[in-house]
Amino acid sequence: MPERNLRMLSDAECGLPEDPIAQQRAEEFIRAAISYRLKTEANAKPAVIQAVEIPIADDALSIRDVPADVLEGIAVELRRIAGLPARPNA
Repeated sequence: MPERNLRMLSDAECGLPEDPIAQQRAEEFIRAAISYRLKTEANAKPAVIQAVEIPIADDALSIRDVPADVLEGIAVELRRIAGLPARPNA
């Protein structure tokens, strides 16, 4: 089913016959699903990030035919990473 971003969605808005009981059950199911997802995300452990350093000689790298905006984006990200404080090993 395609994702929909609607404030409210009723049977009538979908072209289905009015069924207040089914509408109420659907709303309860959606509330329960959202509640379960929020609870699961709150209890989830953060991902463990592991960095690996691989030494490469400067002359072994070659960047060709890369648009200037892509190179600038890479440079910005490298400056951001270089500016991060060093973290001790956990």
